[in-house]
Amino acid sequence: MRNHGESDHHESMTYKEMAEDVIRLMDKLLIKKFTLLGHSMGGKTAISLASLFPDRLDGLIVVDTAPNDNNTNPVLHQSTMNVIEKAYKYDITDKTRAQAQNDLINLTVCYFI
Repeated sequence: MRNHGESDHHESMTYKEMAEDVIRLMDKLLIKKFTLLGHSMGGKTAISLASLFPDRLDGLIVVDTAPNDNNTNPVLHQSTMNVIEKAYKYDITDKTRAQAQNDLINLTVCYFI
């Protein structure tokens, strides 16, 4: 991503520009269609890319981000904070991986924005 590590550095850093950066890289690598995984800021970039270049994607995976800021939705924000707090306090002592995974999945609340 621009302005990170050894990538090109620019004054401007919009999600549209970063999506276009990804497309330029894929073009340079001669990759026409691809599945894109984006985390956090990369997730918002991936969402932008999907909206600007839907014909280039076979799939889209977005992790730890949402198209909207959940701070503007008090119910969603509080629900998210509750899940984080419960997961933080969860004691994995004497739990199998499957038990812990099942318990933590049951903490999750999914909202469609």
